[in-house]
Amino acid sequence: MAFSDNFNRANENPLAGNWTTVGGAGANMQLLSNQVRAAVTGNHSCAYWNTDLGSADHFAEIRYTAAAEDAGPTVRNLKTDVTLYTYNALDTGGAIAKLIAGTYTNLAVRAATWAAGDLCRLIVNGSTLQAKKNGVQIGADLTDSSIPGNLAAGLCDFGSAFNDIDDFLADVLVQPPVRGGLLTMGVG
Repeated sequence: MAFSDNFNRANENPLAGNWTTVGGAGANMQLLSNQVRAAVTGNHSCAYWNTDLGSADHFAEIRYTAAAEDAGPTVRNLKTDVTLYTYNALDTGGAIAKLIAGTYTNLAVRAATWAAGDLCRLIVNGSTLQAKKNGVQIGADLTDSSIPGNLAAGLCDFGSAFNDIDDFLADVLVQPPVRGGLLTMGVG
C-alpha cells in the first residue's frame, strides 16, 4: 500500500494528519505554502508517516523545490530517537547517510547535481541501500545493517537554512510470490 502526500493544504506547525515528529528531533517539520520544511533551522528536523508500511524493505521519495537542498527522504525510522537512513542532497552532490540516536554519519557520497523539481528516492532492501535521482540510480549499491527492521518512512531537514521539499511517496518493495518455499514466476 503506497502512502503519498502532496502537501497542498493549509499551513500546519507541526506537520499534522498522517505525520508524527520523530522523537528526539531538534524541531518540528512544518507545512508552509504547500511545501514542507523545518520549523526552525540548525537542527535535525524529521517526521515519519505514522502508519507503518508493513515491511522493512521499502522506499521513500520526495521532490526538491530548489537545487542542493539540505534535506531528503528517510527510511527505517525508529520513531523515538532520530535513528534512520536518509539521503541528503547538499553534501557534495548528495550522500546516503544514517542517523543513530541523532548522530549523523555519511555512508557514501554520491555525485549528483540537483535542481528544483528533481525526485529523490531512497530504497532499503535487507541491508542494501540505493539512491535514485528521477528514477536513475546514483552510484553503486551500499550495504549497511545498522538499522534493521523498522517500518516507517518519512523526511528530514538538516539545514542551517530552510529547505523546502514537496510530494512525498513511500511504499513497500514488491516481492514475487512464493509458493511452497519455491519462487514462482507466473506459474498457475
